[in-house]
Amino acid sequence: MLLYSNEVPLDSDLPLIKSEISKIDASCDSVNEEIVQLHLRLKQLEAERDRLSSYRVQKCAILSPLRRMPPEILAEIFSLTRPNVVIPSRRRSGYSPWFLTHVSRRWREIAVSTSSLWSLVVIDDHGDMDSAYSYPVPMLETQIARAQNLRIHFYGHALFDSHRQVEIFQYLAQYASRWEELYLYSSSGSPLLADLRDTIDPPVAIDFVESAPSLVDVSIINGTFPVPISLPADQLTRYELNAPWETHRGILALAPNLVEAHIDVRFRDESWSDTDVIIDLPALNRLFISHSEVLQHIRAPVLQELALSVELTHRLSIAAELEAFLSHSSCTLRRLCLRRCCSSDTTIAILKSIPSLIELRIMVPVYDGFDEETLMLNLTVHGVASDLIVAPQLSAIYFGTTRHSFRFTSGCRAYVKMVKSRWISPECALSRAMLMTNLTPDLDTIKDLQLLRQEGMEFRSFAQDDALSLLASWVYSRQPRLVDM
Repeated sequence: MLLYSNEVPLDSDLPLIKSEISKIDASCDSVNEEIVQLHLRLKQLEAERDRLSSYRVQKCAILSPLRRMPPEILAEIFSLTRPNVVIPSRRRSGYSPWFLTHVSRRWREIAVSTSSLWSLVVIDDHGDMDSAYSYPVPMLETQIARAQNLRIHFYGHALFDSHRQVEIFQYLAQYASRWEELYLYSSSGSPLLADLRDTIDPPVAIDFVESAPSLVDVSIINGTFPVPISLPADQLTRYELNAPWETHRGILALAPNLVEAHIDVRFRDESWSDTDVIIDLPALNRLFISHSEVLQHIRAPVLQELALSVELTHRLSIAAELEAFLSHSSCTLRRLCLRRCCSSDTTIAILKSIPSLIELRIMVPVYDGFDEETLMLNLTVHGVASDLIVAPQLSAIYFGTTRHSFRFTSGCRAYVKMVKSRWISPECALSRAMLMTNLTPDLDTIKDLQLLRQEGMEFRSFAQDDALSLLASWVYSRQPRLVDM
């Protein structure tokens, strides 16, 4: 009764109650001891289960189809791990193919014997004050020994010992006969190219003609001053160079196999003489020019992609120069990229004069007086007659800018309105769009663009870090640092 009430127990009841409590305590101690033993046994069983499971995984791995995969197929898969675009700000020593050699003995054997995996050699300190040239020479020697043809990407920086840079480049030059691609970047203030030239006695042009018989792809970026460089122009399929026009003209005149060229004219004022001499480039398909005058000197009958960086003083004449170039080249232009934009009226005039154009790419740098909103307004379909729509054949319109004001003004809304109007118009062919800004667009813009994507439009956007390399490819460059973004 006391158990189910609040009555006070009698003194005679206390010994019995205490005896029962002692028995309960003893039972609890016995149960707890049994629980401890069961926990210990459970841990032992769990450990045994994990051991058996791990052993089973090892045994199952013996049956893995990957073990029976032919070496040539595995080598092809390995090749997909190679980077397509070199991004100088990323360390490459831990990248493919080195990590493939640490998976298994078979993977190591296949990776080491696949020479194409080792062809890309990147030398770049990129301002790493703690470990300049973190690519050890023994590691470099090993990679060159495993490669057949070499793709050299060398970045010279002013912050580090130029003699060390020259030493490493001269080591690579011993294997110039195996070079098929050369990317050489000398930052502003870096004496790399000058030191290379001065190591030759007497100082002459740096000559790759005799030493690099396999070289077909060259990028040389020098931000300081022009250095005479002789290239095997007759075998080049691609080149990128910032140099005086006379240097470019000498290369172009001897380069009938060029498919892609990034022609950056700089370092001195050009007279642009001999305007009647036109250089034939029968294989040129992709071209960037920094000066519109280049168009007067070349003929490219199969050119499909053109990128222009139009100087302010030439923006009014570019439409006529471009029309004349297309006329004497008789080419069918499919893609146009404007890096430093023309005026809105000039851009519209260009688009109207090239009916074959299906892709437009526009890059607006921070310090450019271009009014992108006016251009977007002119490209927006307002329910007008089909013959009044500007370039209805455009299937892709890509736009990139780093202007902070673009996000906070009506620029984003004008972009969305332009894209949406051409997407829904039965008179327009737009199916792809791209937007790249250094700031995330406002929420309304993001929502509207996501709706267009849900409706079937192929739309992509990129943050600035990822966009720089892509923007560089728009102007056929391997150097994101040179993009005016």
